[in-house]
Amino acid sequence: MSGRIISPLQLAAAALLAFATPAVAGPPWISIELPASPWSGLPRDAFVLVHTYHHFTPVPVTLFGTAEGLVDGERRSIPLAFDTTSALGVYAVRRQWPAEGVWVLRIVLNEDHGTATAVVGIGSSGEVNLVRVPTGVGHAPRPVSDGEIGGLLRSLAAGRAAAPFAAGLAGELNGRLPSWLVGGVLLAGVPFGLVLWRRRRAALAAAALLLVAFSSPALACPPQISIERPAAMSPDSAFLLVHAARGCGFGTLRVIGTAEGLVGGARRSIPLEVAATTTDGVYRVRRQWPGQGVWVLRLVVRVGDGSATALVGVNASGEIATVLQQDPGRRTIPNITDADVDAMLRSLAQ
Repeated sequence: MSGRIISPLQLAAAALLAFATPAVAGPPWISIELPASPWSGLPRDAFVLVHTYHHFTPVPVTLFGTAEGLVDGERRSIPLAFDTTSALGVYAVRRQWPAEGVWVLRIVLNEDHGTATAVVGIGSSGEVNLVRVPTGVGHAPRPVSDGEIGGLLRSLAAGRAAAPFAAGLAGELNGRLPSWLVGGVLLAGVPFGLVLWRRRRAALAAAALLLVAFSSPALACPPQISIERPAAMSPDSAFLLVHAARGCGFGTLRVIGTAEGLVGGARRSIPLEVAATTTDGVYRVRRQWPGQGVWVLRLVVRVGDGSATALVGVNASGEIATVLQQDPGRRTIPNITDADVDAMLRSLAQ
């Protein structure tokens, strides 16, 4: 029997490849999308969406986690259920914990090449105050201890979270009537307009059809924005990712933004470069502001006359402290003013 003789050098190379491949392949990564868009086709009642990655590519994995709470000074622990979605590597987390107290969601991804843990801090107002993916050597994700969870809970219970915006009417959009009501009225105008047209009442018919054509996209089905953080480890070094959806609007979708800062008591404003990624509807924002002071990133999705805005607060340590929305059910902030940004900056600086 004859065969090829393998040299010691080849054996060494093969062994090196076998042991090094998992490290070269890199660890998994996990990130949190907030707010979850009610128009995305994913579960509309999701509190957050969890994105799972490997090799910078979305992958299906097994997730497990708990909601760790501090309610009236007592610790609570509730197992979390994760819902699969129609998007690869995206899982929905519905609210499964009481409204009282402060909570930390510990969400763990487990796969062959390692684990990754995201912690989501929820203040007494019910809003997300922090999202972290702790890392260790080589920026690889590391486990999170019970002691660290306890420290986060105590910090949330004692800290001052940015005040939420005052909620308006359920389903309110840009200070107008609820979108379901406006949309229903406008859609009802279509058959009414056609009937009038057949009766040769052209003026009234044209008015009804134009009302639907020009008003419905902006009022009944607005653009949507959500923030994914921390962005997956990649050569792009994104600080965060913006998920943008056009809704029912016509026209070009644009994502614009500014970094509004408070540095040494002085206000700063820096235009942000928002770059498209290879994934449709996902945009990358790199860090483009100084490390000093506190900052609010004002990010806006515009489609025609419609828009949706997210405010992302960055604290003095350079971490994302909060993403604010007007109404937790809608998870967007219409009509942001400079006064709103100033209030958030003062809150971050405290």
